Amino acid sequence: MIWKHEDRPKSTIQCTSGKTIQIITAKNKPDLGKTTAPIFADLLGPCARPWEIPPGDEIKSPVIALSSAPGLMPIFDELIGYYLEGWLSFEKIWAVSLAELEGMSEKDPLGFRHRLVWGLLYPVDFPASNLLWPETASNSLEEAATALSKSFSEIGDKLDLALIEVEPGGRVGLNEPGTAWEPGWITTGLSQELRTSLAAKSGGNDSSVPSRGMTAGIGLLSGARNVLVACTGSDGGNVLRQALLDEPGVHMPLSFLQEAQGECIIIMDQEAANQLHRA
Repeated sequence: MIWKHEDRPKSTIQCTSGKTIQIITAKNKPDLGKTTAPIFADLLGPCARPWEIPPGDEIKSPVIALSSAPGLMPIFDELIGYYLEGWLSFEKIWAVSLAELEGMSEKDPLGFRHRLVWGLLYPVDFPASNLLWPETASNSLEEAATALSKSFSEIGDKLDLALIEVEPGGRVGLNEPGTAWEPGWITTGLSQELRTSLAAKSGGNDSSVPSRGMTAGIGLLSGARNVLVACTGSDGGNVLRQALLDEPGVHMPLSFLQEAQGECIIIMDQEAANQLHRA
């Protein structure tokens, strides 16, 4: 298959830190999924197309971190389409959680795991055994974080790919402004603003959202070999502008992109691009 994204405008931006990041502009918000999905598929490498691997060759399975942010669902829909058309396989991919709330099981619709499993992993050939998820329903957050860190260390030394969306305030997973940039998976409290936001997305109320959760630390994400960022709307563009052009630090978790060790690619719609590139 020839991925259909080569006609999208491309540019680069130099961050305050000196790091150069690639920018790809989708035609509009609905086009964001069609633009991002093929890049994601390419970054998965040959394990996503195992039929192309010569017999006897051993290829390391990539480890990816996924967010279940609503803005990523169009990307997941495109990836599911690739799988159904026979262009992509997930059976040799490992996935780890970007975040989870305290006390959540796979069946709880408020949990990130529920949305991710039903939004992408269940419809494709992703083995349940290859999903590393914090068991916050049956363990304390601290126990879940320790167990997940141990499981991750057994399959790789760093993430091969992280897929995230630009969130309000530059939040990344459950890393809110002011959260220390820690490696591994960390436990954290949720601000009232975040609890209200999560409740609104799930149709519940603030009291239904736990006050604590666990998340991939910024130190872990900044060490990823590849980071793919989706950004939509003028608000998203404003947040991204601050993250890339202001001084990086804990006040803006997304500013870790300026210090990321691997390659970063940002895919945005035109509204976001207008804000990022404004004079």
